[in-house]
Amino acid sequence: MGHQDSPAHAVQWERKRGLKMTTYIAYRHGSNAANQSMRQVAPVLVVEAESADAARDKAREIVNCYNNQYLSIKPASRCSAADRQEASHATEARELLAAGDQEAWESFVARSGN
Repeated sequence: MGHQDSPAHAVQWERKRGLKMTTYIAYRHGSNAANQSMRQVAPVLVVEAESADAARDKAREIVNCYNNQYLSIKPASRCSAADRQEASHATEARELLAAGDQEAWESFVARSGN
């Protein structure tokens, strides 16, 4: 994913077009050993979009779900601070991995305590 293909770049471009953007949190439902072991629901992504449907479409392009999993979308303003933080952390991790910047990834992991 190049810089111009990043979610942040897309949001900036949509804002320049004058679209009203809302921040949403995507939640993945359904436990799976591959990506969400022992948890039925987890906040997995922060996404900005002009509607909940558009946010869900964007999240589906980014977040992996298995057959027993699905995504839901909720305005960030209606989410707990802990869920917003967890989704933000997961979003940053995805973006760093996609960018392939090893030094930035190592710094992120060190800050996260993982």
